[in-house]
Amino acid sequence: TQSSTLRQHLLTHSRRYPYKCPECGVRFHRPHRLLLHRYHHTGEYPYKCQQCGRSFLLRRLLEVHQLGHAGRQPHVCAGCG
Repeated sequence: TQSSTLRQHLLTHSRRYPYKCPECGVRFHRPHRLLLHRYHHTGEYPYKCQQCGRSFLLRRLLEVHQLGHAGRQPHVCAGCG
């Protein structure tokens, strides 16, 4: 809902960062952000391309990557194609 989205946004202004990375000490507003951050320490991302083996932090990034394998890239550089 909009009110929960607003509440989440307001946390960014509260300077309250209760979720701390045990590896490097970086703090986050939400546990979800900490979970995503921790993948950077391991180098192992949860979404892996079955065609080339490249891994991604977010499923949407994998989906966009896979469009390239199918020859349907959503954005093409005007300079180099």
